[in-house]
Parts: sequence; structure tokens; C-alpha cells
Amino acid sequence: MTPAIAILAVGVLGLAEHDRVSFALIRGDGVERCTDEASLRERVAQRIGSEPFAADEAGAARHLRVGLERVDAATIEARVALFAGDGAPLGKRVLRGAADCTTLTDELVLAVAIAIDPLLLLRPTPPIEAIADHTEPPSTPATIEVAPTEGVEGTPAGAVDASAGLTLPLPEAYRGRLVAAGSAGVGPAMVPSLRLGLALDFGTVSAEAALRVDLPARVPVAAGAFIDLTLLALDAGACVEGGIEPAGLRACGALQAGALAAQATGFSSTVATTTPWIALAARGAVVLQLVAGAALLVEGELAVPMVRARFVDERTGSTLAEPAAVVGALGAGVELELR
Repeated sequence: MTPAIAILAVGVLGLAEHDRVSFALIRGDGVERCTDEASLRERVAQRIGSEPFAADEAGAARHLRVGLERVDAATIEARVALFAGDGAPLGKRVLRGAADCTTLTDELVLAVAIAIDPLLLLRPTPPIEAIADHTEPPSTPATIEVAPTEGVEGTPAGAVDASAGLTLPLPEAYRGRLVAAGSAGVGPAMVPSLRLGLALDFGTVSAEAALRVDLPARVPVAAGAFIDLTLLALDAGACVEGGIEPAGLRACGALQAGALAAQATGFSSTVATTTPWIALAARGAVVLQLVAGAALLVEGELAVPMVRARFVDERTGSTLAEPAAVVGALGAGVELELR
């Protein structure tokens, strides 16, 4: 993901010549149905609403390179890379789409425009009447009369395009994660734990939802008497990551919510009960890319229960079982790119 600090020199009146980027499109074999450089330049300029490309590459403040390559018979991959004027990398993004390139081209136009101008999504899109007819709109958008807009290039005075609005960024990829770990803290001994997750990857930031299942942790109480504690929880959170391929580091924060089930055996009566589980979790992982679309994970987690269940003897009031103040897990797993 491109650091915003590197590209804040963008104004609503258009880019000054010394702030514009040099641009090149490199096309591999098998991408004949995809956009060419001239068309991509034109559509990006129209999406931004001004000319973003430098006439002189040597004097450009930044350099933007896009590569198109066929991955297989059904997939085209686009790589967008942004560099500082001295060649230092500022960020990259990878997009994939069907071989006809129709959807991929639309996503590529937006990705290139955002790389040049990250404030683009916070402003209305240029009016339809100011854009060449690349795709015929189903109908002319309605206009709403407002106070005249002064000093904004390309905006008709006294009218605002009613179809304008915020465009949410699309994930670069969807990733499935499966981690097998040893978990300690729910009970006195380490037990097997399994976490299955789905992540939406936006570059250096991702959002993840996961299901965690811990096998029963046995708490001995007396000879022949014990309590089995089983954890089942959903967690949702966000991650940031970085590194140099093929290795990377990931840090995540998450909220866990679920249930802690207790099964008492060997008492005068067999008792089963369930109590809520709510915890704040922090995870760290080392990510090692094995092949394209597949990676190995080594992951550790610490979770702090916000609700700590206590299982007590009704006759004496003594505590028979209680999770620790911090529950930990350490394990390994795989990550697969689903799109």
C-alpha cells in the first residue's frame, strides 16, 4: 500500500507539473484484450479530473509503472508499483481479473488513480458531461442546484452530480488461513487449538474474521473427578504487515466472542454448563511465501479475557476451575490466496 505521506502533494485544482508522475505500461504476452497505455492514461486522467502525467520523465517527482501479465488461461495479473524520483520504492499493489480484462481494467484505472492521488476517494467524481464516452451511462444523472462552486476545475457552477459519492476500496485479495496451535491458559495444561480464518487483503492492511476451537482442557479436582473446559469463539480484527519477499511479519489485534463450556465428571452428579467468553487478543506471525498464492505461517497469540468464568463448588464455595488472566497460543499453519 502506498504511504500517504509520499503523495499528499495533490490539490483539487489539479497537479502542478513538478508534482506529476512519469508513467509506463509494460504488457506481457497474452494480454492483447487488455487496455493499452494511451487508453489507460486517458481514463486515469478523466477519473482524477486533471492531467496527472509528467511530460518529462527525467524531472518527474515520482515514477509509476504498471505491468500486465497472463497468469493462466483464465487470469490476468496487473502489478502497480510507485517509486520516488530517486527510484526508492513507495508501494505496490497486485490485481487479478478474468482474461477478458473488462473488470480488471476498471479496477486498474481506480488503483492507478488512487496511487497518484490518495485523496481521490474523498472527493466527488468528475461530472459525467466532462468525461469522454468510454462507457455510455444508462441515463443522464440528475443535478441538484446548490450555491455556485468557485475555483474547482471541471465543476459546473450551480450544479453537483447526484451520482457522485465515495467509492470504497476493493480488497487486493481474499486469503484463507488455517492455523493449528497449542493453547494454554484455559486450563492448566496445553491443548490443541484450531483457527480457521478469512482475510480481506488491502495491501499492508487486512481485515480478518476467524473461528477458534480449543479441544477440552482438563482440570483435575479430586481423585476421579475433573472438569473439561472447551472454548469456541469467533474473532474479528485488523492486521498490518510488512517485510521483504518471500518473508514478512504480521501484527493483528482482535476481539473474541464466544462460549466456554464446562463438563464436570466424577461428582455426585454430572453437570454441564456454558458461560460467555469475551477477550481482547493480540497476534504476531512470521509469513514465509512458499509459492505464488501460498504461504507458511508461524503464529503466536495472547488473549486477555474480559469476562473470566469461575466454576465453584456449590457446597463449599471454593473455586474448582478458572481460566488464567492471559491465555496464550503458539502454532503454525498455511495461508492460501483465494482470489
